Amino acid sequence: MRRIEQIPGVKAAAASTALPIANWGGWGKYFKVEDHPASRQVDVPLIQYREVTPDYLRALGIPLIRGRFFTEDDTGGRPLVAVINESARRRFFPNENPIGKLVHPGPPESTIPKNLLPSPEFRIPRLSIVGVIGDVRHAGLWNPAQPELFVAHLQGTVKDNETSSTHMYP
Repeated sequence: MRRIEQIPGVKAAAASTALPIANWGGWGKYFKVEDHPASRQVDVPLIQYREVTPDYLRALGIPLIRGRFFTEDDTGGRPLVAVINESARRRFFPNENPIGKLVHPGPPESTIPKNLLPSPEFRIPRLSIVGVIGDVRHAGLWNPAQPELFVAHLQGTVKDNETSSTHMYP
């Protein structure tokens, strides 16, 4: 990214796991809000999931509605953060401010068979929502915007100190 930003005429460089209007929305993940009850996987909705570099949202001119964008400080070892779009805010937090709420991209741990967990103590990483952005039509201009969860690419892997293994977000 840094080398690309040095090219004359380049105003911003960024990367994402899914580009807008590509007729491919990326991939969905379970979206569990920490204080919203759900005891079965079918009770946990899916959300479109994107890993992005720090300047991605600004580079695309996506408006910040509340909170903040990702920064270079949102790296491994720092508190895990996420940004949601306005469609996600309306669906999952219709009457409350989502900033500071904890979410995780996965089903309730109680619904995951124990033999599929990396360790008995494993918990899906919790992310604190730090921003709400405007909607983007990732799946084409003819399709409405879907609820989206953006995570900082620099935090995209989580080190399990007990097993010394690395897991991507579930």
